[in-house]
Amino acid sequence: MTRSTIPIQSILGALVVAVVGVSLWAPVEVDARSPTTSALVESVQPTLEPSYRTDGATIYVGINECERLISENRDFQVTFRTNVNIDTIETFDGAFYYRDERGGGARLACPDESGCNDIPEADIVRDNRNIELTVPIRDLLGRNNVAVCEEGELDKSLYTQVRIREAAAIGAEWRRPEARVVFDLIRPEAPTLIDAFATEFSISVEFEGSTSLDVERHAVIFSSESFDGGVTPAQATNRTPRVVEGDVDVDSGRVTVDLEGGTTVWVAVAARDEAGNYSLVSDPMEVAVTSTINFWDVYRDGGGSEEGGHGCQVAGGDAPFGSLVWWLVALAMIAVWWRGQKTSAARIAVRSSQGKRKRR
Repeated sequence: MTRSTIPIQSILGALVVAVVGVSLWAPVEVDARSPTTSALVESVQPTLEPSYRTDGATIYVGINECERLISENRDFQVTFRTNVNIDTIETFDGAFYYRDERGGGARLACPDESGCNDIPEADIVRDNRNIELTVPIRDLLGRNNVAVCEEGELDKSLYTQVRIREAAAIGAEWRRPEARVVFDLIRPEAPTLIDAFATEFSISVEFEGSTSLDVERHAVIFSSESFDGGVTPAQATNRTPRVVEGDVDVDSGRVTVDLEGGTTVWVAVAARDEAGNYSLVSDPMEVAVTSTINFWDVYRDGGGSEEGGHGCQVAGGDAPFGSLVWWLVALAMIAVWWRGQKTSAARIAVRSSQGKRKRR
């Protein structure tokens, strides 16, 4: 466990808590291919609860969702909205599911290839142009033990497929549109915390980012009680991890907190992947929570007041000189903080450039 060292720029910067905008970032898709599409299908709507997120015809599931899905034996449902009449055997020839390793490139032509599993007719609803499939998640996975969710054994892409064609004319080709469930059950590599600084309102961190390709964000884990690194965030503390504001490629940032000045907090970082899985936490740092100066409290303590919502005036006959001194001190502090922010911004830009070169 390491006690943090606090740079002077961070102390001055803590006088004003700035909100850093969240940059947009597209997560890395580690799967080799997307579900097969067809011009005969207008839309594919998969449904699975709970899940981490849905992206078109694909649903992403992480470790937490996997455990609930198996323990409660939830159903995966998908609706294919087509532009052909699929009520006849000439235009519809069954529904199937198969499994592939996550990141694999298998594209089975069911029912003709090994690995295809039939979806029973009782679990298929056809209504003019719509096909609705229901598959129990345990059947889709081929497992019923929640322990496999943490073991990584089920780190797979699971596909449902329907076999349809436009008409029964000679030469009409069968099409095989798909939906997919991606079970991402491998935690990303943990980042390394380099430095941390805390005030009542925010925790700022510098860290060496996770090396995993599918990292979506980094997060701060903190507690008023000490904890060990190398455990999950839930094992470290009952606090929800706070996502670091800013671009994921920049190995620094801050989170908003509500702490008491003069106390001690233990701080660590973790990575979160595109399926919502958190890495194990880094080795934590013991950090003193620095009390900050509230500008308006200082001004009022010096005899100032604000009236009518526009501008400020001095209150009391004996206060002008004291208020002026406080004004000058506050302005000087803001000027110092602004110079520190520009210096910090330049450092972050350099780190960002170095980090992006490192990850290529």
